[in-house]
Amino acid sequence: MLAAALVALALAAPPVTHDVVPVVVAPVHPGTARGVDYEYTWGSKAGAIPHLGVFDRPRRARDVLPRVARTFVRFAHADVRASRLLLSAGSTRIYAVPKDRGAQLCVLREPSGGGTCVGSFAHDAYPQVQPRDAVWGVVDDGAVQVDVTIAHHVAHAGLGRNAFFLALPHGAVAPSRIVVRERDGIRHVYVVKRLRPA
Repeated sequence: MLAAALVALALAAPPVTHDVVPVVVAPVHPGTARGVDYEYTWGSKAGAIPHLGVFDRPRRARDVLPRVARTFVRFAHADVRASRLLLSAGSTRIYAVPKDRGAQLCVLREPSGGGTCVGSFAHDAYPQVQPRDAVWGVVDDGAVQVDVTIAHHVAHAGLGRNAFFLALPHGAVAPSRIVVRERDGIRHVYVVKRLRPA
């Protein structure tokens, strides 16, 4: 009887997905508080890019990319005229631009957050970690909350139109995990795996 009840409870619980986000953490140079500059992008073959509702809405004046970002998008052969502002938090802006008729997505963080074009998300999200700086990324339409575990504290990232952002607190190098919670109860858990530069 107890076993049957446990099985029924397990079947009724919303599913949880698990992925690993590799993050290159550079050593701190003597006399500075930061590591060396790095550029690292991860991708997943877990699924295609989900439909992002932000592209169904009319383009606004604030969706226009800054000049540096436009240069990147043109270099990536994406449609500059289709850009959308996903999130604005303080001085940080996160933009997305579809590429290859939506088969890829170019994501940019301004200022100086870099940009990349990806062809797949890991379970409806594309989280990024920039050590000693921020945690950010793109999420599908169903995302309602993004929790970031730093040491033993859980912080809620700011959620915009298909994007999230959280500045890391002073002294924090990288979170240990990111959890994207969906409207239907599904949780996508991303464990952050620290790597040292080669």
